[in-house]
Amino acid sequence: MIKIFTLFFILQNPNETRMKFMKQVELLESKPEKSDSILNEWIKNTDVYFQYLIEEFNKSHSIYVKKKIAEALGKMRKEEAIPVLEKGLTLGSSELKMICAHSLGELKSERSVTKIAMLLKDRNDAVRGEAIWALGEIGDTSVLSNLRESLNDKVFLNRAKAIVAIAKIKGKDAIKEIIKFKNDPQSVVRIALAKSLGIIGNSRAVELLKDLTKDKDGAVRKEAFISLLKIGGREARKIIIEAMRDKNPEVRETALIGLSEISPDKAVIFLYSMLKDPDILIRKKACEVLDEIEKKSPAAYLGILKSENTGFSEKKWAYDRMKKVMDEATFKRKLLSVFPTWREQEIELMLKGKYSKGMSQLQIYLSLGRPSRIRFIKGEDTEEWDYDNLGLTFKFKNKKLTETERLILE
Repeated sequence: MIKIFTLFFILQNPNETRMKFMKQVELLESKPEKSDSILNEWIKNTDVYFQYLIEEFNKSHSIYVKKKIAEALGKMRKEEAIPVLEKGLTLGSSELKMICAHSLGELKSERSVTKIAMLLKDRNDAVRGEAIWALGEIGDTSVLSNLRESLNDKVFLNRAKAIVAIAKIKGKDAIKEIIKFKNDPQSVVRIALAKSLGIIGNSRAVELLKDLTKDKDGAVRKEAFISLLKIGGREARKIIIEAMRDKNPEVRETALIGLSEISPDKAVIFLYSMLKDPDILIRKKACEVLDEIEKKSPAAYLGILKSENTGFSEKKWAYDRMKKVMDEATFKRKLLSVFPTWREQEIELMLKGKYSKGMSQLQIYLSLGRPSRIRFIKGEDTEEWDYDNLGLTFKFKNKKLTETERLILE
C-alpha cells in the first residue's frame, strides 16, 4: 500500500521526480558507495525512472553513469531498453561493453545476437567473456559457430564460459563438442564441463559426471557432485554417501546440498554423521540444516529409530531430538507407531528417565543413556549393564530386563 502511494505521489509530481533523479545521477559520481541503493530505487520504480534513464544514457558524457544505467536497464526487463544497450556495445569503453552485453543477456534479446557476437573478436579478454555468457543466456542457435571458435579462446576463463554457453544452447547434442575438455589442464575448464553436464542431465552426462567425481581437483569433484545432485534420480542417496567420504571438506559440504533431494527421515541419518565431521564449518552447517528439517518435519527422526542399520547411540540422539521438539502426546503416538509392541506405561516411564522389568535393551538405553560398562555372560545369553550414576547393574536375558541389583565397584 505504501509503495502504491509513493508511486502515485511521484507520478503526480514529475518535476520534483526529475530533480530527484538528477541529484541521484550526481551522487553516482560523487558518492559511488551509494550506487547500490540508487539502482535499487530505480529498479523498484521502473515505470517512473525508465524514460529518465534512457534519456540520461544518451546525453551523459560519463562512462561511469552510463555503466550504472545500463546495469539498471538489464534488471528492468523492458524491451525498449534494447536499442540503448546495443548502442553501448559500440561506445569504445570495455567496461561499458561488458555491462551492456550482460544486460542484453539478462533481457534475452535475440535481435541483438549478431551485435553481441561481434564482441567475441574484441581485444579485451573480459569483454569476450561477457559476450560469451550473454549469448549462452539468449540461446540463439545462429551463433553456435561463433561460440565454437571461443572454445579455443586464449583465455581459459572464456573457454570455460563457452563450454557452458554451448551446453545451454545445444543440450544433449553438446556433449560430443565439450567432452574433449574432460582432461583440460585448467581446473576451471573442467569445472565448467561438470556444470554443463549438469545442465544437459541425460544418462550419458551422468556417466561422465561420475568420472569427474574422481578428478584430482577438489573444486572439480564438488561441481560434479552438485550437478549429479541436481539431476537427482534414484542414485541421489549413493552420491551423497560418496560426497561425504571425500577428503576435501568443500566436497563433503555438497552432501548437505543433496539432502534436499531425499526424504527428511533419510536426511537426518546423514546429518548425524556430518555432525561428527572433522571440519567445524561443516558441523555448523549440518546443525543449521538439521534445525530447518526439524521445523518442517519434526517426525523425520523416526527414520533413525526405525532403521535396522542405526545403532543405539544414533537412536538415542534421534529420541532426544524428537522429545525436545514434540509435545508429549504426539511423541508417545509416534513412538507407538514405530514400536507397536511397546506399552504406553513403558513409554511414560522412559519419558521420566525410569524403567521396569520386561523393558527391552533399547528402551533402557533411550531412557537412561549409554551404560558405563557392558558385560556378556557366556553361554547364558545374558548381558549386564552398569550405570555408575545410578549405582545399579541391569541384567538382561534375551535382551529383556530381568532384574537390577546394587552395583559393586571393585
